[in-house]
Amino acid sequence: MKKASILIIHGLFEHKGRQEINASWFKELGINSYLMDIPGHGNEAKVLGDISSWDEIDNSVKSNYSYLSSSEIKIVFGHSFGGQVALYSILKGLIEPDFLILSAPTLGDNYPQFIKNLSKTISKISPALRIPSSVNKRNLSTDESVVKDYFDDPLVFRSLTARYAKEAIETQNFVNENIKNLKTLCNPAKVIIKAAPLPMASDSLSPTI
Repeated sequence: MKKASILIIHGLFEHKGRQEINASWFKELGINSYLMDIPGHGNEAKVLGDISSWDEIDNSVKSNYSYLSSSEIKIVFGHSFGGQVALYSILKGLIEPDFLILSAPTLGDNYPQFIKNLSKTISKISPALRIPSSVNKRNLSTDESVVKDYFDDPLVFRSLTARYAKEAIETQNFVNENIKNLKTLCNPAKVIIKAAPLPMASDSLSPTI
């Protein structure tokens, strides 16, 4: 049996620990699982919700993906914003997984367009200005235990800097403009969207956010 490994990339405003349930699920299938914190997230972040540039994320993805180098089958799993990160990394040629699993990737969001249009200007004038998450206890989940777990998590945060938001919007635009090229970079049969009954951990984003 070929050795398989998977890199799991979490969603926005959360951290790798919230994806441990998925890592355990893959391990039960005999797939080595690796979790990464997207820069600006998790215990190692200097400031939660902030990066100097997207290069930090590119470098982190490449570094963490290298843990899969000895595996014959390399898989990347991206949840929500992590799906956007994974898609961007593949479309830019930074990583070349054999399989890509996407769970509700953020190809769209529900932030007002005028705010998105102003993001570049705001990030230049006040890069550290915090932009709040649009998620609240009413729209996160109908499961009260999921909501409580999320808002009680000390590493879940509630806003991004304007600098981070600008980078996220620009990379989201790049993914949407170039998603058609994915079929030339990955076998379409190997790109799985919202596949399998994964025991998903909740994060701050839904397919409509």
